[in-house]
Amino acid sequence: MTPPPPNPRDGRVDLLKGLALAMIFLDHVEDAVGVTLFSRWTLRAFGPSDAAELFVLLTGLVVGRSYASRLVRDGFVQLQRYATLRTLLLYAGYVATAVTLVLLIGNDPVPSESVLAMPGDAPGGVLDAITAIVTLSRAPYLVHILVLYLPLLALSPLLVTLGRKSIPALLALSAAIYAWTLWGQLSGRQLSLLTECRWYFQPTAWQFLYCLGLAGGIVWERRSRFRSGTTTVWTPGPAAAVVAALLLAAGWILRPDRPGALNPVFQMLPRQLNNLVIILSIKQSLGPVRLIHSLAVFTAVCSVVPSAWSLATPRWLSPLAAAGRHSLLVYATGTVLTVLAVRSAALLDYDILGVLFIEIDGLLLLASAAVLRSHISRRRRDTHPAVCTV
Repeated sequence: MTPPPPNPRDGRVDLLKGLALAMIFLDHVEDAVGVTLFSRWTLRAFGPSDAAELFVLLTGLVVGRSYASRLVRDGFVQLQRYATLRTLLLYAGYVATAVTLVLLIGNDPVPSESVLAMPGDAPGGVLDAITAIVTLSRAPYLVHILVLYLPLLALSPLLVTLGRKSIPALLALSAAIYAWTLWGQLSGRQLSLLTECRWYFQPTAWQFLYCLGLAGGIVWERRSRFRSGTTTVWTPGPAAAVVAALLLAAGWILRPDRPGALNPVFQMLPRQLNNLVIILSIKQSLGPVRLIHSLAVFTAVCSVVPSAWSLATPRWLSPLAAAGRHSLLVYATGTVLTVLAVRSAALLDYDILGVLFIEIDGLLLLASAAVLRSHISRRRRDTHPAVCTV
């Protein structure tokens, strides 16, 4: 039997990943600077989840589809080799980005709650910080999401192999690990080193969202081999869209605060319900309220993005799609630009108009980097023709 050809990229996924990266950059800058401009319209303004959850889910979707196709075409050994190389590349990107942040921040005082902070800082200086980064002991908060992907990407061939045999088994295993982590968080027990708050994104919790994406990608790849087009899996029906809209409305009501102000509706709820919602919305351990809201966001977004964009993204949105295709480069560049944005805002005495221009300039630089990287990749493919995969 002839192995199936690789699936083409889906422009909708790239576009949404690029949009999520733009929102993450804006949220990081405004958190670090202490202003509220664009974050009034990013995902975190509409409920307990934010762009990070959408990005993790989309990444799982892409990896599930791509790796399922590679597994059929090349076999497990070659797939594991490919995933290992990708993990090493990600590790190199993480180290380079984190070390750059440490060198840029230097000995500047940084509030412990800032996204620029490095948790558990020891008084050893820059060299100790770099050692901690290389050994995965500590790192600035901005790069914690990269650390989350290291074990997930390395284990993806095993997870995809299990998912191709039985998606319920994959999701049951993932849900059990998630529930185990959540129980440890809520009961105040530290069940393992992975559930400590050393990393902002606890891998044993966030893997569930990633595995949900993997499962969707596996189903997507399976159906794509038997049907023309790429609209399967993530074009929700009307019923799913209605449920998602209701969940989004509930998330908006239950959001404890919004950028720039407290949520007056939330303040009217009974205090016990308030406390329960806050506990179940914890980001580090991906509380159930955040999880459900992020799935509703994903469903709602998929309901409004035209399926025709799967193969032909509008030209004016191509920089966003390019950012989604080269997410490691864009995210790493965005973290460095966040530090530079904070420095620039301080020089401008945190003038609102100045911060606005800094953020717009940052977005333009990220888009330019993504477009340039896409151009280089295109020329490389033209010079050395090869099979293109997601």
